[in-house]
Amino acid sequence: MFAPPEPRRGQRLSLCWGSVEGAGLIDLAVLASGAGMTAIAVTPRQHRELAEGGMAPADMRRRLTDLGIRVSVVDPLIEPIPGTPAPRDVPEAMRWLFEPDCEQVWRAAEELEAETINMTAFLGQPVPADRMRDALAELTARNADRGFASTIEFIPGTPIPDLPNAAALAADAPGLRIMLDAWHWARSSGTLADIDALPPGMIGGVQLNDWLPPEPGAPYVPMSGRLLPGDGCLPLVEMLAAAERNSPGLDVGIELFNADLGRMDRTASVALMAERCAGLLAR
Repeated sequence: MFAPPEPRRGQRLSLCWGSVEGAGLIDLAVLASGAGMTAIAVTPRQHRELAEGGMAPADMRRRLTDLGIRVSVVDPLIEPIPGTPAPRDVPEAMRWLFEPDCEQVWRAAEELEAETINMTAFLGQPVPADRMRDALAELTARNADRGFASTIEFIPGTPIPDLPNAAALAADAPGLRIMLDAWHWARSSGTLADIDALPPGMIGGVQLNDWLPPEPGAPYVPMSGRLLPGDGCLPLVEMLAAAERNSPGLDVGIELFNADLGRMDRTASVALMAERCAGLLAR
């Protein structure tokens, strides 16, 4: 039985690691703070780079506190999810996403005092539904034992392809909530009615971007092509309102894998992202 968390009011902007290609953890925090955000979503690799560079956990936390930034999400945990490929079996450029195991993700979350661990079956192949259900229930319980909330991010073309599928899995994994990514919601033909149908409190976070239908026959390229809010066709104000009705006080992460933004000055690109997204939240 799904148990909703204690409600909060008012969505809050955070900056996701994918919006600033190649940025280190502290660089990401500086950019988020400068644009008026209060949180970041980071990868286990960003944490490892700090640790390997000699920064102690207390110094990491002190620097984040000085910037007025908390780590809302460590993202992603892929390695133990059924159906996902081994690191050696994915393109080299993406291999680093698949390498961290639970212990590495937990260490990052503990040392950064993160709130949530986001799990996904990225590039995964179909597996029996009961196998996925049991694995996610176990992982959610293990995360909770370490003090972390859990979200699952659905992605079309994977064993968890859409919002209704993710909701069915979350209903059977006490404490598991859904990471609602606007891009994947659009690609899976998601509707506002799908969001409104969720049990109260089931959304654990939002990843915000915009989308346009691709040209017929255009290949799908993972982790690319996200549009600035307002440059696509999604009903983002309505989507955010539906998410807020379901789970008041969510973190809304700006996740924009976008080559054009990547070529801009980082401070300018993050300021532009924040301006667009804050406008949506205000509405």
